[in-house]
Amino acid sequence: MWGGSSPAYPNGFPWMDPRNALSDKYTVIAMDQRNAGRSVADVKPDHGWHTFAADHLALMDHLGFKKFHVMGGCIGGSYCFEAIEQAPDRVPAAVLQNPIGLWENRENWDAAVKGYGETVRKRDPSISQDTIDSFGKNMFGSDFVFSVTRDFVKACRTPLYLQPGTDKPHPAHTSAEIAELAPTSKSRRIGAGRSSCRTRSGACMHSSPSIRPDHDAPSCSCGGSRRRLRQRVLGTATDLGCGRQ
Repeated sequence: MWGGSSPAYPNGFPWMDPRNALSDKYTVIAMDQRNAGRSVADVKPDHGWHTFAADHLALMDHLGFKKFHVMGGCIGGSYCFEAIEQAPDRVPAAVLQNPIGLWENRENWDAAVKGYGETVRKRDPSISQDTIDSFGKNMFGSDFVFSVTRDFVKACRTPLYLQPGTDKPHPAHTSAEIAELAPTSKSRRIGAGRSSCRTRSGACMHSSPSIRPDHDAPSCSCGGSRRRLRQRVLGTATDLGCGRQ
């Protein structure tokens, strides 16, 4: 997703690469999800969002980071929510860039699972189609943002910075729901030369691409002095997403 190219973008992807844009202020950790890029792993019928979250947390454990912010684009927004659900005490804040969701686009996710299955089964024919079907249901069989429920987002106290989606795989409807439900969300829509913000409950995220400093006990830094501490951001890249190539 970052630093690469595709037939649709032969000169490189047009979106921001956080490894370059944020590395002067943050320790940016970018990883290939399992079975994406150079990461190779098995696929089991009971694998799902929790499997990816376990990978993320294991990587941060390996690197020695107890707390870290998460940033995800496309399917990465759903990974962020799952990380918060699995380890809320370790994720002080999250940035959600054009998050995916189910809204008049079921065919997108059926196609994503089909393409993923073809890729991993070509590499390892022992992985059955039944396994892929079960995995696909675990990943995309629900609705909303797939990884968590609306009730979870409504109760989520982790500050969220939302950059809304606007196309079919990243529905504006889903982003609007997140912004409406989350008690500590701030959203920013970027347009032609202008931007607008929507904040709920005095959320303590600042203008893009700022992320809250990583204190021992995370607290809002709005209007106060900002300590220059080492800050960590975990970003993810994946081959299992909206299918845009």
